[in-house]
Amino acid sequence: MSQFAFFALLLVAALALGGAWVVHGVLTRSRTGPDDPDNPVVIASPPDEMSAEVLRSKIEAFGIRAFTRNRLGRTFPGGVPPILLGWEVLVRRADAEEAEQIIGIDSRDPSPTSDA
Repeated sequence: MSQFAFFALLLVAALALGGAWVVHGVLTRSRTGPDDPDNPVVIASPPDEMSAEVLRSKIEAFGIRAFTRNRLGRTFPGGVPPILLGWEVLVRRADAEEAEQIIGIDSRDPSPTSDA
């Protein structure tokens, strides 16, 4: 095989892989906007998995679907202390306000007040 044929074959393979990557990106990208009511939002960041599951159970007891995740993902190399993982409780954007009321968290930043 000549060098020209080898580089032509390499170019065709690179173009095919690039095209497949573009098609995959177009087919798998989100078709919803960031304000879509079905997008998940984080409503709480408890320190450990047990606390996250308690909050999730409390929310689901009121009929709102919720799920938990750790910030590093389920697969990570080596032993990471559980306190460093950080957990999140998520619900649909449309259910966030009600879920925050259920668990007693107000999403708005508290305004500074003085007792003077």
